[in-house]
Amino acid sequence: MRLILTFLLTMVAGIAFSQKYGVKIGPNITNHKISASNDVDFLSMDEQWGISGEFFADWDLGEDISFYTGLSVQSFGAKSKYEFDDVVTEEEIQAYYLQLPMRFRANLQLEEHLSAYAFAGPYVARSLSAKRDTPAPNSAQIGGSPSMATSPEQLKPEMNPWDFGFSFGGGAFYRQLVFEVKYDMGVTNVWKLEEPIIRKSNYSFSMMFGYIF
Repeated sequence: MRLILTFLLTMVAGIAFSQKYGVKIGPNITNHKISASNDVDFLSMDEQWGISGEFFADWDLGEDISFYTGLSVQSFGAKSKYEFDDVVTEEEIQAYYLQLPMRFRANLQLEEHLSAYAFAGPYVARSLSAKRDTPAPNSAQIGGSPSMATSPEQLKPEMNPWDFGFSFGGGAFYRQLVFEVKYDMGVTNVWKLEEPIIRKSNYSFSMMFGYIF
C-alpha cells in the first residue's frame, strides 16, 4: 500500500508540471519468455488476452523530444503445458501490475492537427493481484481437481512481485484523440520454480485508444 501511494503521489506531482496529459485503454496479448533445465519439455505455450490502461503525462524536452511517463495497470500471463519426470503439468497464470514507465518520445508533426510519435524506455512494476491455476498432474487421466492460488502473497516464493523491463512503441495524435501500440519486454524472472527448474519473464503487445485533456 505504501508503494502504491508513493506511485500515486509521484504521478500527481508530475501532472502539476506536465504540458500534456490524458488516458489510454485497450486490449493486450501477453505471454511468457521461458528458460528451463534440459529435463523439462514444454509441450505448448499459449497467449492470453488481457487489458492495459494508462494515465499518462508528457513534458517537452526540445522541439521534437519529450519525456513520456504515467501510471499504468497492465495484465501479464500465459497458459503452458510441460512434461517433467514423465508427469504432464498444465498451468495458467494471470497477474495485474501497477507500472511506472519512464520513456522518451520522438514526435513528428504531419499536419496541423495530426502528429506521429515513437517512444522507448524502461519501466518498473509491482504486482497488484495474481492467479495461478494448476490442475493436478495428469488430472484428465486420474480425475484430479484444480489447485489455485489467488494472490501474490500465496504465490511466494515462486512469484517475484517486482518486474523491470523496457517498453517500445509508437502512435498518433489527432486533435484530442490518441492511438498507440506498445510492446513490453520484461527482463526480470517473475516466476521461479526450483523443481523442476523453470524461469519466466513477462512480455505483452498492447493496442490502446485514448483522450488528451
